This record gives sequence, structure tokens and C-alpha cells, in this order.
Amino acid sequence: MMTKNNNMLFYSIYKNSYLRSLIRAKVLQNRVIKIPGLKSFHLFDYQYLTLLSSDDKLRNNIFVSLTIVSIEDLLDYMGNYNTNKYPYIGIVNDLAIQCYALTHFNIVVPEGIHRLHLLIDNLMDQYQLPSSLTELSFSSRNKERIVGPISSECLEGILSNLPRNLKYLTIPSSLVMSKESNKQFVLPDTLVDLNFISIFKNFNRFVVSPSTTSSNRVYKGCGVVVDNIEGLLWLQDKRWISKCILFDRPIPESVFTDKLIPSHIRVLDIHMYSKPFIWDKDCLPSGLEELRIFASDINPNSLPCGLKKLKTRSFTRPLKAGDLPKQLEGLHIGNLNHDLNVEILPGTLKRLTIDSSSQLFIPFSLPIGLQILEMPNLVDSPFAKHSLPPSLTHLILPSFQGSFHAVGPLDNLKKLSLNVMNQSVSTILANVTTIDLSFKSIDQDVNLNDPCIQRFVKKIKN
Repeated sequence: MMTKNNNMLFYSIYKNSYLRSLIRAKVLQNRVIKIPGLKSFHLFDYQYLTLLSSDDKLRNNIFVSLTIVSIEDLLDYMGNYNTNKYPYIGIVNDLAIQCYALTHFNIVVPEGIHRLHLLIDNLMDQYQLPSSLTELSFSSRNKERIVGPISSECLEGILSNLPRNLKYLTIPSSLVMSKESNKQFVLPDTLVDLNFISIFKNFNRFVVSPSTTSSNRVYKGCGVVVDNIEGLLWLQDKRWISKCILFDRPIPESVFTDKLIPSHIRVLDIHMYSKPFIWDKDCLPSGLEELRIFASDINPNSLPCGLKKLKTRSFTRPLKAGDLPKQLEGLHIGNLNHDLNVEILPGTLKRLTIDSSSQLFIPFSLPIGLQILEMPNLVDSPFAKHSLPPSLTHLILPSFQGSFHAVGPLDNLKKLSLNVMNQSVSTILANVTTIDLSFKSIDQDVNLNDPCIQRFVKKIKN
């Protein structure tokens, strides 16, 4: 209950226009406010949002979002700045235009828009982008289809004249640059990240400023697909790219023996279908942090010491203590066909994913700090006592219908995914009060009068 003095204090603060604007912005900080459509401007009162300045929204990460899905709405939106049909439309700073394009229609995106998303399917319009834009992204409606070469003047025009305050740029990985154009795409100095994965020849069109190069800025969303030595040689001085995707055609052994993978690469995907990996660990960049191996096994002796994340189909031999890098935080194994003995997994490991395994965990084999365990294909193998560490926060077993009776309470669990929930679940959730619980069915042995079970199935019964 507010006292008279508290009331006076509140109003004395709120009368200050500067403090009032700060309070209003902090209340809405980090929120996305979705506008259902243009017609909603006549149905709802958005006047309170007009009190937020463009800087208020930018500084406090506030997005007022509008998605345009029809040509009619697009024309209505663009014409509003002459007709004032929608007086509060200026509150929008997050705009998505997802309708199929008109031919050679000039679209002027107004100042005040901070985030813009465009559909590239049949993109033929001419866009004039505002200097206020900080995020620009493109996508395709058909995500499975390979998008054809960029031949429209529109898209090349956008990329060759990016707004000077742009911070984030996202381009679909399936895009192929037109061979008929020589337009260059100069990345602004303000750019924080470029999300684009493509062959190195497509990156030839991008120009990075000397200031970006000298500051050792890295675009972490940027990845180059390489299927020959020429691509690796091109990558040598492109320090703003830290991810490399190697494809087997096959990959020459000299790539590893001659250490042709650039030293600045931090994330490496290798798609090798011909034979297991036999290179020495010194053949890979010493600063490599993430390594993903597809369609082949790997020799544990080949792993760089500083690796933090590893994904592999399997290993060429059973793992021994000391094989895995001491700083490893994430491990994804496609097929585990041998036991994981105690101290094989490093104590730094936070996430473990095993797609398929014929072996059970022996007691204390998982690190005491493990937080996420994911085994999508495990069906009914029971877990032994002390086989699951109490540090687990996420246990993802979408096919599991076995027992947890021997495990004991997992007090830190926040997410549990199962196929069949049986009575043994009450054992691991005995001291848990809230959890994200998902399952496909409830076993007949479940006692619905059990207080623990009631806590988590009540909302489902209702």
C-alpha cells in the first residue's frame, strides 16, 4: 500500500520528462511488440508507443514489429506517408515485407526502421533503405529449394549500397552470386556480424574496409565452403572469416600434411566420405575451437588440444583417459560402440549428445558438471545408480520408455523429454518444483495420486 509520502515521491519523479521517458523505455526493454496488421491501427490505441523516440527503441532493444504479406497492404503502407490513413504507423521500427514482388516498383523504406526482413523470391522491386537501419535480412519461402543466381538489379543494388549504420546482415546460404555482374558489396565499418555461408568465389564480391581488417574483427556467422586447394589459399588472408567447411572431392592429404587450413580458422566442418582421419593434431589450426566431422570416424589422437566443441560419427578405437581435449565443453557422437569408463570425459564437459549407443553408462562415468544430456534414440535401457550426475538441467530422451528407479533425485532438472512417462519419473523429480516436461504417453503403472506426479500432469489432465 502506497503512503501519501510515497505518492508524492512517485509523482515528483514522474513529472520530470527525462525520468519519465527513462522509466517508460526500461519497462519495455528487450521486448518485441507485434502489430497484427495494418487494420489493427484502427482497432487499437497505440498512442502510448508514440512516446518512445527512435533512440529510446534502439538503445533499449525495443521492436515494434509489422509483417506485410500482401501487395495491397504494401501499397497501403507506402502510401500512408502521403494520406496519413494510419496516424500511428510511425511507431513501427521492425518491418518484414513477405509478399511477392511487383515488377520495378520503387519502395522507399522510411527512416526510423531499425530492422528489415525481405523475401527474395522473385525480388524485382527497387528498394531505398533508411540510414536508421541496423539489421537487414533476406530469406526464401521455400527453404528446401536452392535459390538461383542473383540476377535482379534490386538485390545487387541493395548489397552494393548498404546503410552506413548497419550492424547485422543475413543472406541465405543457398544464394549464388550472378556471374554477369561485377558489382562489389562494401561492408560498412559498423557491421558486427555477417551471416552468410557460401563458396569462396561468392565472397570475392564482398569488400571489407581496412579498419575492419586492422581491428581483427571477425564475423562469426560467416563461413566459406571449400572443395579445392584454391579456396584454402584464397582464405589465408581473410581473417574476418573464422569458419571453414571442407568438402570431399576427395580432399587431398596435402591439405593436412602441408597445414593448408589457415591458422585463424576457429570452426571447421569436414565432410569426408572416403576414409577415416589419420592426420596428426598439429595438422589442424592450434586455435581451433569447434570441429565437426561428417560421414567418417576420427582418430582421437588427431584432436587439437584447445578444442571446445566436437561432433563426430564415431571414433576409430575405444576412448581412453586423456584422449579428449581438456577444455572440451560440447561432445556429439553419432554412434558410441564402447563403454565410457570413469575419467574418459573431461570435467569441463557441459553438453553430451549421443545419437545411438549399444552401451550403458557405468556409475560416475559422466562428469559431475554435465548439464545437458541428449540421446534421441535411446529406448528402454534402464539407468544405473550414479549413472546420471545431479548437475543435469536438461535430459532429452524423446524415445525413452525405460526406468529411472535406480537414479535418485535430479534436483537441478529444468527440462525433461520422454516417450513414455512411468512411475519412476517421480524418483528423479522428487525435489523439483517447476520443469518443462514433455512426453507422448503415460504408462499404466503411473500413480496419479502421487503428489510429485500430480504437480506435473495436472495441467495435462485439465
